Amino acid sequence: MLIPVVGGVPASSASSQDIDHVASALVASLPALHRALERQADQEFPRPRLPEGRLAPLWLVEEREGITVREAADALLMKPDNVRVPWSRSSPSWSC
Repeated sequence: MLIPVVGGVPASSASSQDIDHVASALVASLPALHRALERQADQEFPRPRLPEGRLAPLWLVEEREGITVREAADALLMKPDNVRVPWSRSSPSWSC
């Protein structure tokens, strides 16, 4: 059985302050990790990136398969006419 370790101390004996400190450090490192992953992806796949307005619906469709255009527009705070994806994924209501 593996015992989770937080800051070098088994989690069962870690104080809530220790856990908060580690969690804060992890959250602080996320932007740098995100930038590093984007740079790596840009090097491995040297194609122009889709604009954020085209990526957001794709991520949403992946997360919530079967979502309608209207539901996606509501979730993304967009008008349904502005929600477009490059291909139809799982719902016939998505435009190509």
